[in-house]
Amino acid sequence: MSPWLPRAGFACLALLAATIPASAQYSVYYGNFHSHTSFSSDAQGPGSGPPTTAFQYARDVAGIDILAVTDHSHYLTTSEYNTLQANADTWTTNGTFVAIAAQEHGSLSTSVSGAFGHMNVWDAAQVINQSTYRYNLVSSYGWIATNVDATTGNPLVAGFNHPYTGSGQGPWAQFQDFTYNATGDDAMQFIEVLNGKRSSDYESEYFEALAKGWHIGALGNQDNHDGAWGDQVNNVGNIPLTGVWAAALTRADVLEALAARRTFAMEVDPPTDRMSLEFTMDGNWMGSEYATAADSVFVQVVASAETSISSLQLFRNGTFLKSIGPGATSFTWDTFDTPGPGDFYYVVKVNQADGDHAWSSPIWVNSTSTFSLPISVVNQDDASGLPTLWFQTATVQGLVTVDTDTLDTVNNRIFIQDATGGLMVLESGAQSVHFVPGDNVLVTGTVDTFKGQTLISSPTAVEIQSQGGAPPSAAIITTAQLEASGETWEGALVELRGVVITGGTWPSPGFDGAVTIDDGSGPATLFIDKDTVVDDQGAPTDSSFSVLGIVIQDDTAVPYDCCYAVMPRFGGDVFSNVGVAVSELPAHDSTVRTILHATRPNPVRHRADIRFDVAGSREQHVKLEIYDLSGRHVRTLVDGALPPGEFEVTWSRDSDSGKRVAAGVYFARLVTQADRVTRKIVVLQ
Repeated sequence: MSPWLPRAGFACLALLAATIPASAQYSVYYGNFHSHTSFSSDAQGPGSGPPTTAFQYARDVAGIDILAVTDHSHYLTTSEYNTLQANADTWTTNGTFVAIAAQEHGSLSTSVSGAFGHMNVWDAAQVINQSTYRYNLVSSYGWIATNVDATTGNPLVAGFNHPYTGSGQGPWAQFQDFTYNATGDDAMQFIEVLNGKRSSDYESEYFEALAKGWHIGALGNQDNHDGAWGDQVNNVGNIPLTGVWAAALTRADVLEALAARRTFAMEVDPPTDRMSLEFTMDGNWMGSEYATAADSVFVQVVASAETSISSLQLFRNGTFLKSIGPGATSFTWDTFDTPGPGDFYYVVKVNQADGDHAWSSPIWVNSTSTFSLPISVVNQDDASGLPTLWFQTATVQGLVTVDTDTLDTVNNRIFIQDATGGLMVLESGAQSVHFVPGDNVLVTGTVDTFKGQTLISSPTAVEIQSQGGAPPSAAIITTAQLEASGETWEGALVELRGVVITGGTWPSPGFDGAVTIDDGSGPATLFIDKDTVVDDQGAPTDSSFSVLGIVIQDDTAVPYDCCYAVMPRFGGDVFSNVGVAVSELPAHDSTVRTILHATRPNPVRHRADIRFDVAGSREQHVKLEIYDLSGRHVRTLVDGALPPGEFEVTWSRDSDSGKRVAAGVYFARLVTQADRVTRKIVVLQ
């Protein structure tokens, strides 16, 4: 099973759960799922005692609802484990207290080959065989995955304990550095985000394991070795506890809640300040895996505590997404996210005013949404020149203008463009999909910036919607416009006509470089990238020339509003003016605008009349084409020289081949030598 594919059958369960209000399903109970008694040879100090003492202390002194005694399996005899199970049965009172017999398996040795760390196994019918499994991680996963609990006969529940670096020997340490294992993913449900004996928190290890594909939830445990079962203070003065959302306080219901990972890990200080944390998405509880085709997911967090909550934070795929600062002891946070297509896991972190924290178990979402943002929205900057969506995940769709291998032979560094703007996409150290100009692509990734250039980095989903389409047309601008308003065209394809080199030196082959160019309106920068062939072909020999390229930015200081340049992609992007003087190129007439009027009728059933006005003072080449929603060319209606004036053509909802097009959304695009305008057309059955 892929680490990112949802487990079979969860979608149906998720739909069922979504029909029931979250608060009506479960109640929160507090437990410690990792503790030792005198049955463990390293827990026989004066503060320790037998399991019956531990259960009584947890119930009557610490006042928690659940205690699991997890004595070391390599110390436990069969007789001792039978006694532990009998004590757990004796001390369990439905509705009042749940006692669980469990075991801690594995080894922390840094010298014995195969030692992988410690893991807890709850409510197993017998002690795991030490000679076979103690130093064999993969086999241990197999044993857990194929055995059942002693209470309900359901699959065992297990978790990674105190996953600190160096817990184990060499290549097996820290569970083989959390190397993903499909059987292990079925076997393991948890990781200790808090462990009272070993460390204040393991947040980084939690996110590391999740990033590697493990479907594990969060526990806060005390790892008692010297008594104080349920209220042991850790090394930073807090009591680690786990909140469990269960249907009732019975052992069967608690085990079901653990199997479903409806838990959160928390720090408690003072002892009465136990948090409550509900985290659902589209009605699915923390610990759930579900699928959705919706454009957005609805997130609800309900948190309360004795001490004020300073902030609630939402993480997606281990990266901080958004937060809210309630500054209250009880708060409900309703928010949305639009992750786009792909596989995602969400985690909530609660921060209290006194410095205590809580971590939810994740919710995993498989999204098949094709929702995408206009590129202009992703390109929006704040007052500092940083993207307003910085570090957030966004999905964009556009036509490829710079393909794989053109600018970088190591990383997949491309540019895409839609009707609103252009954008860089950077896939570091990999080329998962090979793009060519004109490909219509859908990309989901993190919005980032480098020297002012906005980009989508670390894409989680890259999909070619269609291939072989025409690349987008370039905006024709002046050098003065590039210099003064480069942000307008950042990442987009532009054309500068009739320019001359007025400064700088064309770089030698194999080197980056820049020259100053001017079309008579003012100086601008032409950047030559060594990874293209433009540096190899040398400077143009014409006294003036035209250049096609991407607008890039190289600004190292806030507010990132300068240092724009045009970067040609291919050798043909620097080309001759073909004997046409700048003065002879079509010019705008201030009294006439290039206009593509609204199609009549719209929506269309049979035929559409498309009227347009051509600006300028002389004849020029005009092209009017129809494209479908994916950017694929459908029909050419006009392709030739026209004088300035008003024109009208009819489209009989046919393609160039004469076939009738299907119902859907189409676009009429008018391109002249100075302008380009697009109109949407809806075609009905």
